[in-house]
Amino acid sequence: MGGRLRLKSGREGAFWAAAVNLTAPVAGGLGVAGAVSAYLDERKRSIATLKALGAEGALVRDIYLIQISALAALGGAVSLTLTCLH
Repeated sequence: MGGRLRLKSGREGAFWAAAVNLTAPVAGGLGVAGAVSAYLDERKRSIATLKALGAEGALVRDIYLIQISALAALGGAVSLTLTCLH
């Protein structure tokens, strides 16, 4: 075929564009889930200490949910800022 690149058009091209646009957030979500899991694994001793001091499970959950949400918001803000600067 002479090494020429054949561009897709019409419905087939739209299908592949949609597939890529749907796959990227899934891959990103899996990366974030892994990071959150690693973060919580590192905090097991702190969680155990809070529980030993009498903290209820809901309080411990809320503490770490707020921390993870703040880190996610910070990461999103940095990403948005860098995207706008580009």
